[in-house]
Amino acid sequence: MFYLSGSMYASDSCLYRVEERLKSIQPLREDSVLILSGQEKVDSCISQVLSIPQHTLFDECVSNLSRDASFIMVADVDKLAQNLGAYKNYLPAFIYDHVELFRSFILSVQITNVNNKLSHIFVFTYKE
Repeated sequence: MFYLSGSMYASDSCLYRVEERLKSIQPLREDSVLILSGQEKVDSCISQVLSIPQHTLFDECVSNLSRDASFIMVADVDKLAQNLGAYKNYLPAFIYDHVELFRSFILSVQITNVNNKLSHIFVFTYKE
């Protein structure tokens, strides 16, 4: 497993635009792909996963994210690679452009607004 994280300060207008874009993302739940936007939806989803007695590796990746996040995405990159064009708007360019390097991972992403800064975390969990 490895992590990439950071934060960025954005002016109020920029922060507002990013948050509005995050809010407009439609929820997506498929086999091995979960994309949610909105703190209430994220909190509800993580609570639901935590209540399940037996967890898959995918479930563990979901349950390790913050319930305070504004946006989460958990995806088996191999699944994304099978129909990469459908997920282009959700993936950072470095993953999209080099998806073959990441196929053996489950990607977990969270974005959280902390003190008017957007904090982002990418976690790559090796599936084997």
